[in-house]
Amino acid sequence: MTGRRNWLCAGVVLTVAALTAPSAVAAAADATMLILPPPAGQARYAVEKGGVVLGEAKLRWQRHGNRYEVRLSTVTTGVTALILPFTEERISRGEVTPDGWWVPVEVRRERPERPPEYLVRDGKEVIVTRKGKEYRYLAAANAQDFLSLLFSLPEQVARGQTSGAATLLGLKGEKAIGYRLVVGQALPEGAAQPIVAATAAGDWQVTSWWATTPPARLVQLQVSGEEGAFLYRLLP
Repeated sequence: MTGRRNWLCAGVVLTVAALTAPSAVAAAADATMLILPPPAGQARYAVEKGGVVLGEAKLRWQRHGNRYEVRLSTVTTGVTALILPFTEERISRGEVTPDGWWVPVEVRRERPERPPEYLVRDGKEVIVTRKGKEYRYLAAANAQDFLSLLFSLPEQVARGQTSGAATLLGLKGEKAIGYRLVVGQALPEGAAQPIVAATAAGDWQVTSWWATTPPARLVQLQVSGEEGAFLYRLLP
């Protein structure tokens, strides 16, 4: 039951080496089409696993100057809510660097039935508190959490950095990840630009589809990991 309750944490992904990359010319052309999200906004998503809708998620973000806050609130709905009631809120706060990285300095995960989990950054040191235990480690200057990464990657692509390396903040340390813009594709919600990020070990992956036509929005999100693949589809 505990593993099932952690379904939101699932993070899936292909190994970076397995990603299919477009040509440099095509990537540069596609990058110019990507539309960055506005300084503040919100969107709702149906959360699916194996084609079955489990619940809904609401993504909210705001940016003031070089400061940002991103929130992702998730709740099970329908029959799933009766069998496995689940509510969670993830919060990422931090700074946007001059080169377009959204760098978290505080990350929280809140669930009614459990103590909150925290990640706080003090310079190079990261302090994680989970289940009453504290973990400390040093991290790269631009190390990301899941939510900050969603907004850092389109910023990088829009600046012409259509592929590259980054680091992901974890429980006991950071993980190296790679990201790559892949060939744009049409979705029911409209034209979108997929960006795939993954660890080299292949134990974590996220694919985000960003709109290439107005209005600016995250059209679709897929997170895959040990517990399976979860798909977030934009709701009207």
